[in-house]
Amino acid sequence: MPVDIGLLSIDIDGNDYWIWKAIECIKPINGAAEFNAVFGDNYPLTIPYDPLFDRNKSHYSNLYFGASLPALISLGVEKEYTFIGTTSSGVNSFFIRNDYAPNISSCIKSITSYPSVHRESRDRQGNLSYLDGYD
Repeated sequence: MPVDIGLLSIDIDGNDYWIWKAIECIKPINGAAEFNAVFGDNYPLTIPYDPLFDRNKSHYSNLYFGASLPALISLGVEKEYTFIGTTSSGVNSFFIRNDYAPNISSCIKSITSYPSVHRESRDRQGNLSYLDGYD
């Protein structure tokens, strides 16, 4: 596989941060990674690496998974990527490799991150509780 690929997208509801951190054999131009908006936007937080991680079994709320946006941005900086925004639904973050960033920076009016609009939390009995990140 060539070192340069166009896009790497990571969305596995768990070890996303750790998978991206471990990938060294390729250097994608663009990256997309799911983040957990419930972890907030103040601190770089991630679940500990667990090769057997199962989001549905890790916590009854179904909200314990992945990494915060600041954690992914920090990892992106470490891997030489520029953060360029999130989906408006607050689920996926996007990055571009630093050597390509100047090609698009003039086209981006503002870099924005959005809170999650998904309400998939569960109570202890497994019923949807529809809590948001603030709750």
